[in-house]
Amino acid sequence: MEFVIILLVLAGVAITIGVIWYIQRQRYIQAFESLGWTFVNTPSIEIAHGLNMPPFGLGFDRRVDEQVIGTTSRGVPFQAFEYKASNYSLGGFVVAMPLGHSMPEYHLVPTPRERNGSMTLIVQESPTHRTLSTVPEFGHAVDSVIGPLLGGFPAGTVVDLSIDHDQLVAHGAPTDAAGLQPFVEALGPIATALNAAPLSSFVGPERPVELGWYNRPDWIYRVRDDGMLQSVNHTGGGSNHEATNVIFCNTAPLPFVRLTHKWTTTRTVTESDGDGGTRTRTVTDHHSEEIFEYHPTFPFRDFKVNAGWFGGRRTFESEDFNEQFTVRASDPRFAHDIFHPRMMEYLMATRPAPFVHDGQGRLTIDLSGNTASIEAATDFLLGFFARVPNYVWENLGLFTPPLPLYHAVDEGVRTALEQVQQQRMPYRQ
Repeated sequence: MEFVIILLVLAGVAITIGVIWYIQRQRYIQAFESLGWTFVNTPSIEIAHGLNMPPFGLGFDRRVDEQVIGTTSRGVPFQAFEYKASNYSLGGFVVAMPLGHSMPEYHLVPTPRERNGSMTLIVQESPTHRTLSTVPEFGHAVDSVIGPLLGGFPAGTVVDLSIDHDQLVAHGAPTDAAGLQPFVEALGPIATALNAAPLSSFVGPERPVELGWYNRPDWIYRVRDDGMLQSVNHTGGGSNHEATNVIFCNTAPLPFVRLTHKWTTTRTVTESDGDGGTRTRTVTDHHSEEIFEYHPTFPFRDFKVNAGWFGGRRTFESEDFNEQFTVRASDPRFAHDIFHPRMMEYLMATRPAPFVHDGQGRLTIDLSGNTASIEAATDFLLGFFARVPNYVWENLGLFTPPLPLYHAVDEGVRTALEQVQQQRMPYRQ
Protein backbone atom coordinates (compact mmCIF):
# COMPACT_ATOMS: atom_id res chain seq x y z
CA MET A 1 0.00 0.00 0.00
CA GLU A 2 2.81 2.38 0.91
CA PHE A 3 4.43 1.68 -2.48
CA VAL A 4 1.20 2.62 -4.27
CA ILE A 5 0.98 5.85 -2.28
CA ILE A 6 4.57 6.74 -3.20
CA LEU A 7 3.78 6.12 -6.87
CA LEU A 8 0.69 8.33 -6.68
CA VAL A 9 2.67 11.11 -4.99
CA LEU A 10 5.42 10.92 -7.62
CA ALA A 11 2.82 10.94 -10.40
CA GLY A 12 1.17 13.98 -8.85
CA VAL A 13 4.49 15.81 -8.63
CA ALA A 14 5.27 14.97 -12.27
CA ILE A 15 1.85 16.19 -13.40
CA THR A 16 2.24 19.42 -11.43
CA ILE A 17 5.68 20.06 -12.92
CA GLY A 18 4.30 19.31 -16.39
CA VAL A 19 1.38 21.74 -15.94
CA ILE A 20 3.68 24.49 -14.66
CA TRP A 21 6.07 23.95 -17.58
CA TYR A 22 3.19 24.04 -20.07
CA ILE A 23 1.79 27.27 -18.65
CA GLN A 24 5.22 28.92 -18.69
CA ARG A 25 5.85 27.68 -22.20
CA GLN A 26 2.55 29.13 -23.45
CA ARG A 27 3.33 32.45 -21.80
CA TYR A 28 6.76 32.44 -23.45
CA ILE A 29 5.24 31.86 -26.90
CA GLN A 30 2.39 34.32 -26.31
CA ALA A 31 4.90 37.06 -25.51
CA PHE A 32 6.27 36.81 -29.07
CA GLU A 33 2.87 36.46 -30.71
CA SER A 34 1.52 39.50 -28.84
CA LEU A 35 4.06 41.55 -30.81
CA GLY A 36 2.54 40.34 -34.07
CA TRP A 37 5.33 37.86 -34.64
CA THR A 38 5.06 34.16 -35.54
CA PHE A 39 6.62 31.52 -33.29
CA VAL A 40 7.63 28.16 -34.84
CA ASN A 41 8.36 25.54 -32.20
CA THR A 42 10.24 23.02 -34.37
CA PRO A 43 11.44 24.68 -37.59
CA SER A 44 13.13 22.88 -40.46
CA ILE A 45 16.87 23.18 -40.98
CA GLU A 46 15.92 24.82 -44.29
CA ILE A 47 15.58 28.14 -42.47
CA ALA A 48 19.40 28.25 -42.39
CA HIS A 49 19.78 27.65 -46.13
CA GLY A 50 21.87 30.36 -47.75
CA LEU A 51 23.85 31.11 -44.58
CA ASN A 52 27.36 29.85 -45.21
CA MET A 53 29.83 32.19 -43.48
CA PRO A 54 31.25 31.19 -40.07
CA PRO A 55 29.88 30.08 -37.74
CA PHE A 56 27.63 28.69 -40.49
CA GLY A 57 29.05 26.47 -43.23
CA LEU A 58 31.21 24.52 -40.79
CA GLY A 59 30.85 21.53 -38.52
CA PHE A 60 28.54 18.52 -38.38
CA ASP A 61 25.25 17.87 -36.58
CA ARG A 62 23.80 21.22 -37.58
CA ARG A 63 20.35 21.91 -36.15
CA VAL A 64 17.92 24.73 -35.50
CA ASP A 65 15.18 25.30 -32.96
CA GLU A 66 12.56 27.87 -31.88
CA GLN A 67 12.14 30.20 -34.83
CA VAL A 68 10.59 33.66 -34.53
CA ILE A 69 9.45 35.43 -37.72
CA GLY A 70 8.42 39.06 -37.76
CA THR A 71 9.09 42.65 -38.75
CA THR A 72 10.40 45.59 -36.77
CA SER A 73 8.26 48.66 -36.09
CA ARG A 74 9.85 50.21 -39.20
CA GLY A 75 8.94 47.27 -41.39
CA VAL A 76 12.28 45.46 -41.56
CA PRO A 77 11.66 41.70 -41.84
CA PHE A 78 13.68 39.30 -39.72
CA GLN A 79 13.88 35.79 -38.46
CA ALA A 80 15.45 34.67 -35.19
CA PHE A 81 16.28 31.11 -34.26
CA GLU A 82 18.50 28.90 -32.15
CA TYR A 83 21.43 27.36 -34.02
CA LYS A 84 23.80 24.63 -32.92
CA ALA A 85 26.51 22.59 -34.62
CA SER A 86 29.59 20.62 -33.63
CA ASN A 87 31.64 23.81 -34.04
CA TYR A 88 29.17 26.28 -32.50
CA SER A 89 27.31 26.57 -29.23
CA LEU A 90 27.35 30.29 -28.47
CA GLY A 91 23.79 30.32 -27.21
CA GLY A 92 21.13 32.95 -27.73
CA PHE A 93 19.25 33.60 -30.96
CA VAL A 94 20.73 34.14 -34.38
CA VAL A 95 18.90 37.04 -36.05
CA ALA A 96 18.97 37.44 -39.85
CA MET A 97 17.70 40.39 -41.91
CA PRO A 98 17.70 40.51 -45.73
CA LEU A 99 20.05 42.73 -47.72
CA GLY A 100 19.57 43.93 -51.27
CA HIS A 101 22.27 41.77 -52.83
CA SER A 102 25.04 39.34 -51.95
CA MET A 103 28.01 41.15 -50.44
CA PRO A 104 31.57 40.11 -49.52
CA GLU A 105 32.14 38.35 -46.23
CA TYR A 106 32.23 40.68 -43.22
CA HIS A 107 32.39 40.19 -39.46
CA LEU A 108 32.26 42.61 -36.55
CA VAL A 109 33.47 40.42 -33.69
CA PRO A 110 33.46 41.59 -30.06
CA THR A 111 36.74 41.26 -28.16
CA PRO A 112 37.84 38.65 -27.06
CA ARG A 113 35.35 36.49 -28.99
CA GLU A 114 36.71 34.74 -32.11
CA ARG A 115 35.09 33.93 -35.45
CA ASN A 116 36.56 30.45 -35.62
CA GLY A 117 37.03 29.06 -39.10
CA SER A 118 36.88 32.38 -40.93
CA MET A 119 39.62 32.95 -43.48
CA THR A 120 39.06 36.69 -43.68
CA LEU A 121 41.59 39.45 -43.12
CA ILE A 122 41.67 41.63 -40.02
CA VAL A 123 40.68 45.02 -41.38
CA GLN A 124 40.92 46.98 -38.15
CA GLU A 125 40.74 46.57 -34.38
CA SER A 126 39.37 48.65 -31.52
CA PRO A 127 39.27 48.03 -27.78
CA THR A 128 35.81 46.48 -28.15
CA HIS A 129 35.66 44.91 -31.63
CA ARG A 130 37.63 43.42 -34.49
CA THR A 131 36.56 43.91 -38.11
CA LEU A 132 37.17 41.04 -40.54
CA SER A 133 36.49 41.01 -44.27
CA THR A 134 37.65 39.34 -47.46
CA VAL A 135 37.74 42.80 -49.04
CA PRO A 136 39.40 45.42 -46.78
CA GLU A 137 37.81 48.31 -48.67
CA PHE A 138 34.39 46.77 -48.10
CA GLY A 139 35.16 46.25 -44.41
CA HIS A 140 36.04 49.92 -44.00
CA ALA A 141 32.93 50.97 -45.93
CA VAL A 142 30.63 48.85 -43.76
CA ASP A 143 32.28 50.09 -40.56
CA SER A 144 31.63 53.67 -41.62
CA VAL A 145 27.96 52.88 -42.26
CA ILE A 146 27.15 50.92 -39.11
CA GLY A 147 29.56 52.53 -36.65
CA PRO A 148 27.25 55.45 -35.75
CA LEU A 149 24.32 53.03 -35.29
CA LEU A 150 25.89 50.62 -32.80
CA GLY A 151 24.91 52.86 -29.92
CA GLY A 152 21.27 52.06 -30.58
CA PHE A 153 21.46 48.70 -28.84
CA PRO A 154 20.39 48.43 -25.21
CA ALA A 155 23.12 49.05 -22.64
CA GLY A 156 25.24 46.00 -21.98
CA THR A 157 24.42 44.33 -25.31
CA VAL A 158 27.30 42.40 -26.87
CA VAL A 159 27.11 43.26 -30.57
CA ASP A 160 28.36 40.45 -32.83
CA LEU A 161 27.51 40.91 -36.52
CA SER A 162 28.18 39.28 -39.88
CA ILE A 163 27.27 39.87 -43.48
CA ASP A 164 26.53 36.44 -44.88
CA HIS A 165 25.86 36.69 -48.61
CA ASP A 166 22.62 38.71 -48.79
CA GLN A 167 21.78 38.72 -45.08
CA LEU A 168 22.82 40.75 -42.08
CA VAL A 169 23.30 38.33 -39.19
CA ALA A 170 23.55 39.01 -35.45
CA HIS A 171 24.78 36.36 -33.03
CA GLY A 172 23.91 35.83 -29.37
CA ALA A 173 20.66 37.82 -29.40
CA PRO A 174 18.22 37.56 -26.45
CA THR A 175 15.86 34.57 -26.55
CA ASP A 176 12.96 36.22 -24.72
CA ALA A 177 10.47 38.59 -26.33
CA ALA A 178 11.21 41.43 -23.91
CA GLY A 179 14.91 41.30 -24.79
CA LEU A 180 14.55 40.46 -28.49
CA GLN A 181 12.25 43.37 -29.33
CA PRO A 182 14.70 46.21 -28.52
CA PHE A 183 17.50 44.15 -30.08
CA VAL A 184 15.82 43.83 -33.49
CA GLU A 185 14.68 47.47 -33.30
CA ALA A 186 18.36 48.42 -33.01
CA LEU A 187 19.46 45.97 -35.69
CA GLY A 188 16.85 47.08 -38.23
CA PRO A 189 18.37 50.52 -38.92
CA ILE A 190 21.71 48.84 -39.63
CA ALA A 191 20.15 46.62 -42.31
CA THR A 192 18.31 49.63 -43.74
CA ALA A 193 21.50 51.70 -43.82
CA LEU A 194 23.46 48.93 -45.55
CA ASN A 195 20.74 48.65 -48.20
CA ALA A 196 20.78 52.42 -48.74
CA ALA A 197 24.57 52.82 -48.74
CA PRO A 198 26.52 52.96 -52.04
CA LEU A 199 27.78 49.39 -51.73
CA SER A 200 26.54 48.03 -55.08
CA SER A 201 30.12 47.80 -56.39
CA PHE A 202 30.93 45.25 -53.67
CA VAL A 203 29.46 41.97 -54.89
CA GLY A 204 29.80 38.77 -52.90
CA PRO A 205 29.61 35.13 -53.93
CA GLU A 206 26.34 33.55 -54.95
CA ARG A 207 24.49 32.20 -51.94
CA PRO A 208 24.18 28.40 -51.75
CA VAL A 209 20.75 26.97 -52.45
CA GLU A 210 20.96 24.74 -49.39
CA LEU A 211 23.41 24.05 -46.59
CA GLY A 212 26.95 24.19 -47.90
CA TRP A 213 30.52 24.33 -46.71
CA TYR A 214 32.41 27.53 -46.08
CA ASN A 215 34.81 28.52 -48.86
CA ARG A 216 33.92 25.41 -50.86
CA PRO A 217 31.04 26.45 -53.15
CA ASP A 218 30.76 23.05 -54.86
CA TRP A 219 30.25 21.11 -51.59
CA ILE A 220 26.73 20.44 -50.32
CA TYR A 221 25.98 19.42 -46.73
CA ARG A 222 22.88 17.59 -45.55
CA VAL A 223 22.12 16.72 -41.97
CA ARG A 224 20.47 13.52 -43.15
CA ASP A 225 19.86 11.99 -46.56
CA ASP A 226 19.25 8.23 -46.45
CA GLY A 227 18.99 8.11 -50.23
CA MET A 228 22.74 8.74 -50.49
CA LEU A 229 23.35 5.20 -49.22
CA GLN A 230 22.35 3.97 -52.67
CA SER A 231 25.42 5.64 -54.17
CA VAL A 232 28.06 4.11 -51.84
CA ASN A 233 29.19 0.69 -50.72
CA HIS A 234 27.90 0.17 -47.19
CA THR A 235 27.23 -2.59 -44.71
CA GLY A 236 23.98 -4.40 -45.43
CA GLY A 237 21.64 -6.29 -43.15
CA GLY A 238 20.04 -4.98 -40.03
CA SER A 239 17.46 -2.21 -40.10
CA ASN A 240 16.91 1.51 -39.51
CA HIS A 241 19.65 2.51 -41.96
CA GLU A 242 20.47 6.22 -41.86
CA ALA A 243 22.93 8.47 -43.68
CA THR A 244 23.83 11.49 -41.57
CA ASN A 245 26.31 14.34 -41.86
CA VAL A 246 26.43 13.94 -45.62
CA ILE A 247 28.86 15.97 -47.71
CA PHE A 248 28.86 15.51 -51.46
CA CYS A 249 30.40 17.22 -54.44
CA ASN A 250 29.39 16.57 -58.06
CA THR A 251 32.25 18.49 -59.64
CA ALA A 252 34.28 16.59 -62.24
CA PRO A 253 36.68 14.92 -62.49
CA LEU A 254 36.51 13.65 -58.90
CA PRO A 255 32.99 13.84 -57.43
CA PHE A 256 32.79 12.44 -53.90
CA VAL A 257 30.38 11.41 -51.16
CA ARG A 258 31.16 11.48 -47.45
CA LEU A 259 28.61 10.28 -44.86
CA THR A 260 28.08 8.53 -41.55
CA HIS A 261 26.07 5.33 -41.92
CA LYS A 262 24.06 4.25 -38.87
CA TRP A 263 21.95 1.12 -38.48
CA THR A 264 20.72 -1.36 -35.88
CA THR A 265 20.72 -5.13 -35.49
CA THR A 266 18.94 -7.28 -32.93
CA ARG A 267 20.04 -10.44 -31.17
CA THR A 268 18.51 -12.77 -28.59
CA VAL A 269 20.32 -13.17 -25.27
CA THR A 270 19.68 -16.11 -22.95
CA GLU A 271 20.39 -15.54 -19.27
CA SER A 272 19.63 -16.95 -15.87
CA ASP A 273 16.33 -15.98 -14.27
CA GLY A 274 17.81 -16.39 -10.74
CA ASP A 275 15.56 -19.35 -9.91
CA GLY A 276 17.52 -22.08 -11.66
CA GLY A 277 15.90 -21.45 -15.01
CA THR A 278 16.64 -19.23 -17.99
CA ARG A 279 14.97 -16.41 -19.81
CA THR A 280 15.57 -14.67 -23.12
CA ARG A 281 15.50 -11.06 -24.13
CA THR A 282 16.10 -9.13 -27.34
CA VAL A 283 19.05 -6.74 -27.45
CA THR A 284 19.34 -3.97 -30.03
CA ASP A 285 22.87 -3.08 -31.12
CA HIS A 286 23.65 0.27 -32.71
CA HIS A 287 26.32 0.44 -35.41
CA SER A 288 28.09 3.23 -37.24
CA GLU A 289 30.63 3.51 -40.04
CA GLU A 290 32.25 6.45 -41.81
CA ILE A 291 32.13 6.19 -45.62
CA PHE A 292 34.06 8.28 -48.10
CA GLU A 293 34.16 7.52 -51.81
CA TYR A 294 35.25 9.28 -54.96
CA HIS A 295 33.30 8.50 -58.10
CA PRO A 296 35.66 9.55 -60.91
CA THR A 297 34.00 10.67 -64.11
CA PHE A 298 36.57 8.80 -66.23
CA PRO A 299 37.26 5.07 -66.71
CA PHE A 300 40.21 3.46 -64.97
CA ARG A 301 41.44 -0.03 -64.10
CA ASP A 302 41.81 -1.49 -60.64
CA PHE A 303 44.81 -0.96 -58.38
CA LYS A 304 45.60 -0.69 -54.69
CA VAL A 305 48.30 1.28 -52.94
CA ASN A 306 49.19 0.17 -49.39
CA ALA A 307 45.75 -1.38 -49.02
CA GLY A 308 44.38 -4.92 -48.87
CA TRP A 309 46.06 -8.29 -48.75
CA PHE A 310 44.82 -9.79 -51.98
CA GLY A 311 45.59 -9.21 -55.64
CA GLY A 312 48.77 -9.46 -57.62
CA ARG A 313 51.55 -7.48 -56.00
CA ARG A 314 53.65 -5.51 -58.48
CA THR A 315 57.22 -4.40 -57.91
CA PHE A 316 59.13 -1.71 -59.74
CA GLU A 317 62.67 -0.67 -60.52
CA SER A 318 62.93 1.56 -57.44
CA GLU A 319 63.78 -0.44 -54.33
CA ASP A 320 63.02 2.59 -52.15
CA PHE A 321 59.54 2.74 -53.63
CA ASN A 322 58.98 -1.01 -53.22
CA GLU A 323 59.95 -0.77 -49.55
CA GLN A 324 57.56 2.08 -48.87
CA PHE A 325 54.61 1.13 -51.06
CA THR A 326 52.73 -2.07 -51.77
CA VAL A 327 51.02 -1.84 -55.15
CA ARG A 328 48.51 -4.47 -56.23
CA ALA A 329 46.81 -4.57 -59.63
CA SER A 330 45.19 -7.27 -61.74
CA ASP A 331 46.94 -6.02 -64.90
CA PRO A 332 50.75 -5.88 -64.48
CA ARG A 333 51.31 -3.86 -67.65
CA PHE A 334 48.76 -1.28 -66.58
CA ALA A 335 50.47 -0.99 -63.19
CA HIS A 336 53.88 -0.39 -64.78
CA ASP A 337 52.38 2.18 -67.16
CA ILE A 338 50.97 4.12 -64.21
CA PHE A 339 53.76 3.80 -61.69
CA HIS A 340 56.53 5.20 -63.84
CA PRO A 341 59.57 6.96 -62.27
CA ARG A 342 57.94 10.39 -61.99
CA MET A 343 54.82 8.88 -60.40
CA MET A 344 56.92 6.99 -57.87
CA GLU A 345 58.78 10.19 -57.01
CA TYR A 346 55.44 11.92 -56.49
CA LEU A 347 54.15 9.21 -54.14
CA MET A 348 57.36 9.17 -52.10
CA ALA A 349 57.21 12.96 -51.80
CA THR A 350 53.53 13.19 -50.82
CA ARG A 351 53.25 9.94 -48.79
CA PRO A 352 49.49 9.56 -49.35
CA ALA A 353 47.10 7.56 -47.23
CA PRO A 354 46.22 4.09 -48.60
CA PHE A 355 43.97 4.35 -51.65
CA VAL A 356 42.13 1.92 -53.93
CA HIS A 357 40.42 2.10 -57.31
CA ASP A 358 38.09 -0.85 -57.82
CA GLY A 359 38.03 -0.51 -61.61
CA GLN A 360 34.24 -0.08 -61.45
CA GLY A 361 34.05 3.65 -60.85
CA ARG A 362 34.81 3.84 -57.13
CA LEU A 363 37.96 5.18 -55.52
CA THR A 364 38.50 5.14 -51.77
CA ILE A 365 41.25 6.69 -49.67
CA ASP A 366 41.79 6.53 -45.92
CA LEU A 367 40.95 9.85 -44.28
CA SER A 368 40.90 11.27 -40.79
CA GLY A 369 37.33 12.42 -41.47
CA ASN A 370 37.79 16.18 -41.37
CA THR A 371 37.32 18.47 -44.34
CA ALA A 372 41.00 19.42 -44.48
CA SER A 373 41.84 15.78 -45.16
CA ILE A 374 39.28 15.70 -47.98
CA GLU A 375 40.91 18.72 -49.59
CA ALA A 376 44.39 17.26 -49.21
CA ALA A 377 43.27 13.92 -50.64
CA THR A 378 41.60 15.63 -53.60
CA ASP A 379 44.71 17.68 -54.34
CA PHE A 380 46.86 14.55 -54.13
CA LEU A 381 44.59 12.58 -56.48
CA LEU A 382 44.49 15.41 -59.00
CA GLY A 383 48.27 15.29 -59.03
CA PHE A 384 48.24 11.51 -59.30
CA PHE A 385 45.95 11.34 -62.33
CA ALA A 386 47.70 14.33 -63.89
CA ARG A 387 50.81 12.15 -64.07
CA VAL A 388 49.10 9.30 -65.96
CA PRO A 389 50.63 9.26 -69.49
CA ASN A 390 48.57 10.16 -72.54
CA TYR A 391 48.81 6.71 -74.07
CA VAL A 392 47.22 5.17 -70.96
CA TRP A 393 44.17 7.40 -71.40
CA GLU A 394 44.06 6.50 -75.09
CA ASN A 395 44.10 2.79 -74.20
CA LEU A 396 41.17 3.50 -71.90
CA GLY A 397 39.28 5.08 -74.80
CA LEU A 398 39.93 8.71 -73.90
CA PHE A 399 41.80 10.64 -76.59
CA THR A 400 41.62 13.77 -74.44
CA PRO A 401 42.88 13.29 -70.84
CA PRO A 402 40.21 14.05 -68.20
CA LEU A 403 42.59 16.56 -66.58
CA PRO A 404 45.79 18.27 -67.75
CA LEU A 405 49.02 16.34 -67.76
CA TYR A 406 51.33 17.47 -64.98
CA HIS A 407 53.73 19.29 -67.27
CA ALA A 408 50.79 21.41 -68.45
CA VAL A 409 49.16 21.89 -65.05
CA ASP A 410 48.45 25.55 -64.33
CA GLU A 411 50.20 27.39 -61.52
CA GLY A 412 47.20 27.20 -59.17
CA VAL A 413 47.07 23.40 -59.27
CA ARG A 414 50.86 23.18 -59.07
CA THR A 415 50.79 25.29 -55.89
CA ALA A 416 48.11 23.03 -54.41
CA LEU A 417 50.23 19.97 -55.15
CA GLU A 418 53.24 21.56 -53.49
CA GLN A 419 51.16 22.23 -50.39
CA VAL A 420 50.15 18.58 -50.30
CA GLN A 421 53.81 17.60 -50.45
CA GLN A 422 54.53 19.81 -47.47
CA GLN A 423 51.70 18.27 -45.46
CA ARG A 424 53.22 14.78 -45.75
CA MET A 425 50.01 12.82 -45.40
CA PRO A 426 50.57 9.67 -43.29
CA TYR A 427 50.39 6.20 -44.77
CA ARG A 428 50.55 2.66 -43.56
CA GLN A 429 51.83 -0.52 -45.14
